Amino acid sequence: MHVQAHRRLASFLSTAKPFLDQEEVLNHLILGIANRLNPENDIPEDSHLLSISDGRGKVVFAAVQSPGREMIVSGAKSAVESFLDFLKDNAIKIKGVEGTKALTDAIARHWENAFSGTTKVSLEHLIYALYEVLPVSLSEGKMRLAVAEDRKILEQWAYDFQIDAFGEGRGSREEANNRIRDKLEKQELFVWETNQIVSMASFARPGDQGVAINYVFTPKAFRKKGYARSLVAALSQEMLDRGFRFCTLFTDTHNSTTNKIYREIGYELMGAFQSVALK
Repeated sequence: MHVQAHRRLASFLSTAKPFLDQEEVLNHLILGIANRLNPENDIPEDSHLLSISDGRGKVVFAAVQSPGREMIVSGAKSAVESFLDFLKDNAIKIKGVEGTKALTDAIARHWENAFSGTTKVSLEHLIYALYEVLPVSLSEGKMRLAVAEDRKILEQWAYDFQIDAFGEGRGSREEANNRIRDKLEKQELFVWETNQIVSMASFARPGDQGVAINYVFTPKAFRKKGYARSLVAALSQEMLDRGFRFCTLFTDTHNSTTNKIYREIGYELMGAFQSVALK
């Protein structure tokens, strides 16, 4: 196995994108994270773009890390040993890995056995894809683009979303505020409105074929009224109307309610993802 560390995004994409495009839904996250990097400059010192090729020169594994985040991984379990040996030999320290359950489980086992390290599953997600919105009854109200006047409410919702999705301590109020301001500026954030706004959702990581739906949140006072289902259905249709072939989203593995809602809209289960901390 040959491990290549890329300092430029263009180099990584020319090498790894044909491999990643073979599983376009499962690899939408890793490509989306990579595309956030500046293509004109070397990547930051605390970022990493890795590809691993087999003896015939065929790419079988790819990994992307942005500053302060887990390393997103994709590929064959046969490349795990080479991947972790490269990290160790080059003193690359990572918080953990995120990817399909099968691959991250294999990384965790090798980390524990070869390096006497410890691992902990921190997040478990299911990944879905939608190619057509199914007919569903919509709740009272309508979808609209979020605007600057909504910012204060949405900043609080974003902070509450972080706690709901990731638990206490996984994000600061400042991070939530910055995320909302960024999404408002990029016009990525939408709300469901009755006589007031009652739910929010966003699109993210637009790619060649697909786009992610994320930041889906309804405050407790407005839940169980179908607002989130209505908003996600409307926003997903908006994305398809804009020319994307599919939408993708992540859900909490253990939240049966949200998984049921998204299947009703037309989202199909594609696989299980997880984040694993490595120490």
